[in-house]
Amino acid sequence: MGKVVTGFSMSVDGFVAGPNDGPENSLGDGGDRLFKWYFSGDATHEVPSGNHTFRMSKDGADMVQEASQLAGVLVTSRRTFDIARAWGGKHPMNVPIVVVTHEVPQEWANKPGSPFTFVTDDVIRAIEKAKQIAGDKTVVVGAPSV
Repeated sequence: MGKVVTGFSMSVDGFVAGPNDGPENSLGDGGDRLFKWYFSGDATHEVPSGNHTFRMSKDGADMVQEASQLAGVLVTSRRTFDIARAWGGKHPMNVPIVVVTHEVPQEWANKPGSPFTFVTDDVIRAIEKAKQIAGDKTVVVGAPSV
């Protein structure tokens, strides 16, 4: 069975998103301090879903590439799921996603081909389900509220 890991781009004062829950800069000066490293290098990394390419340092691209190859499932919160608008049905990591929630969103409940599994019990059950789905691959926890 694989590991359970997490990792975030985080400011020194503990923020993982801008004031509107997005990647925008919390200082409002047009910069993107939390996520600038995704767009400021010479090496490229195409996300597994194929819908975006990052330009980062070679070390950053190597780290993200390795993490992408190891990931078997993503665990996220309903809040992150909602803010991201369900990633349009396909997360950039292109892995199954376990969503911890109190209520299953009906538009996704039984949608054919959906990558989402909704767990309404608790975080422990969500991680157990994610481990089943991931098998020997890594479970990535990708929401600050989980």
